[in-house]
Amino acid sequence: MEKRLNLQENLWNKLRKISQLRFYISSVTSHGVHKSEGQGNVLVSQNSDDMIVFEESGTWVYDNTQPDFVNSMFWRKLNKNSINHGHMRYGVDEPVELVMFMLLADGSWVSARPHLCGEDVYSAKILCNEDEIRIEWEVKGPYKNYSKVIIYS
Repeated sequence: MEKRLNLQENLWNKLRKISQLRFYISSVTSHGVHKSEGQGNVLVSQNSDDMIVFEESGTWVYDNTQPDFVNSMFWRKLNKNSINHGHMRYGVDEPVELVMFMLLADGSWVSARPHLCGEDVYSAKILCNEDEIRIEWEVKGPYKNYSKVIIYS
């Protein structure tokens, strides 16, 4: 039990220190495989014992364009075995939970259940090393078919 608490605190402490992100997306359509990527800065705007909020901003490169992006993302501790992650694009009063990560016996974090957005199914896992937190998303459904890797450092 203490090991699980230490694994959660380790992840939580890493989240508190995040200042940058980069991401890679690979989508499959009827026209083939499309790849895009982006990078940006992360400001930790809320940092408490049970809630961390990221304000993300940067540039996304796809189809010969480079639009800017902004996101407000939250991380919320539920208990020693689970953490919610989601966005606040509709404001702080309307957070959207994207995934509840569960800590498994092997020390890995995986989505406890898929997130449904219409008919599309989202699942994710977290991989940590000394310098980075990596979230690997898989999105499958009639409207979306892509993988996205977000690397926070």
